[in-house]
Amino acid sequence: GACGLPGAGPPRRGFSWGGSAPRGRGGPGGAAGLAGIRVAVTRLDVRDVRVPDCPWLIVQGDADEIIDARAVLDWAARLTPSPTVKVLPGVTHFFHGHLPELREAVMSFMKDLPDGA
Repeated sequence: GACGLPGAGPPRRGFSWGGSAPRGRGGPGGAAGLAGIRVAVTRLDVRDVRVPDCPWLIVQGDADEIIDARAVLDWAARLTPSPTVKVLPGVTHFFHGHLPELREAVMSFMKDLPDGA
């Protein structure tokens, strides 16, 4: 079931800090969408990442001092199909002072997802 809960069914949405949820698995099974926050392409081996089988949002701050934003954008541009990428200007790795913008980016993406099964 969803998140290991018996009888909960498949998750409708996924969320990953660090973006490791789809790593090598093709995304959360049955999810209507996945949001990856600051995908750790410079810290994880992302060569085996398969594009999720659901709509995928990647949110990245352009002032991230830990994960190189350009590396994330270049990596995402090579994926097929391409994920939706939202770059938040002036936002650092931990989104200090910018959680409302992060929330808006994720909620806007999620509201457009199908209800799923």
